[in-house]
Amino acid sequence: MPGAKRLEAIYEHLSSFGWEPHVITVPVEEHERAYLENRFSGDPRITRVPTREPKRFIAWARRFRIMRLFWTMFYPWFWDKQARWIKEVIPKAKELHETHQFDALITSSWPPTASRIGRKLKNELKLPWVCDNRDPYVGAPISVWPTYFHFLFMRWMERRWLRQADSIVCVTETMKRDLLVLHPDVSAEKIQVIENGYPSTLIEQVLTELQSEEDVFRIVHSGTLRFESPHQPFRKRGCVRYLWDFQHQNYDFRTRSPLLLFQALKQIKNEYPELFQKIRFEVVGWSDPRNFDLAKEMEVESAVDFVGPVSYEDSLKYVARASLLYLPLEKRLDGRPTAFMSTKLYEYAALKRPILMVSNPCEASKFLEEIDGGWVVPFGNVKTVCCLLVGLLQSSVPLPRPRKERIQRYSREILTQEFAEILSSITASPRGGEEKRAHD
Repeated sequence: MPGAKRLEAIYEHLSSFGWEPHVITVPVEEHERAYLENRFSGDPRITRVPTREPKRFIAWARRFRIMRLFWTMFYPWFWDKQARWIKEVIPKAKELHETHQFDALITSSWPPTASRIGRKLKNELKLPWVCDNRDPYVGAPISVWPTYFHFLFMRWMERRWLRQADSIVCVTETMKRDLLVLHPDVSAEKIQVIENGYPSTLIEQVLTELQSEEDVFRIVHSGTLRFESPHQPFRKRGCVRYLWDFQHQNYDFRTRSPLLLFQALKQIKNEYPELFQKIRFEVVGWSDPRNFDLAKEMEVESAVDFVGPVSYEDSLKYVARASLLYLPLEKRLDGRPTAFMSTKLYEYAALKRPILMVSNPCEASKFLEEIDGGWVVPFGNVKTVCCLLVGLLQSSVPLPRPRKERIQRYSREILTQEFAEILSSITASPRGGEEKRAHD
């Protein structure tokens, strides 16, 4: 997951604050974006343990259309791909502990199985435990359970994890508040907020290698783009969702789409054809295939380049040479601010490129205003986006000047120090000059 990039930063920089990290993760071949797979390959402090995911059995069950039976009757063994990982990790963690005598334990989820492992290791090894919740589990709108009763069961399990953790880390204040609403008996005092941040060393390297480009107004989106149809409004599921495939519907993630920008480009093409010729919208990363057809339907495909997935470093290079960065967020249906804070926002800000954010007021929009990094446009406001693009192309709208001093505090090196302070606070004895070992 993109959010797991900060785990690499923790691993890389934790030793600077008196902690020696050791990691247990999955083999590279078991995950297309396996953690710590490139720069740290061959490091003896990284142990890779297979998950034993029954891929053949799952493929067979889906082939004969009986997967739902196993998913429902043998839950939670089919709740995530790493559900069986716990049987492999626990013995290996105990073996490593006998050799290294760890002082603390950190787990980071997703996957939620990591929290199960953390709770079990805390009880068996008697280690203080930091439960890092990069993404919510029970409170996640993307989580799906066979029925509402399965959801209640998993909420009870998650509450057990969180109550036993010595410290809980969330990535936004809104996510912390949502967690306390679901689990009011969890102490708010032990929940800390540490943002995802950005990799300052890599950002500086990309900016150093940046070369001047031709006279083209580049609009770049890096990451996943969903699909939103201009013809079909969002419809919430009825009561049947409690009995079949229960899922939180607090969000509409379809708004993370290029629809609003396509509509603005179409209007510019009709009213300012000479300006339209200067625009290039580069979609870097995975995009819903229906967006290809949507670009053709709206007759803006000549200005759109679907680059596709690239490496993390290359995606930053695309972002660095952009004239404008497009960042549509998800919409919360109950009117409250979204709990998510896209990692891309920190990277965009660190690369000092102007940002066009499509969102209701939330922590992400406050962050953008705080650093003077760009503009926030409400959902569906095509006219404002069109006027902004025309103004930028005609140089009548001044470019924002992001405040460097406000961005620097979100460096992952600095955020790693906050993790180190949490580890020091939950361990029994002061650190002193002795280097401690953290097991992740």
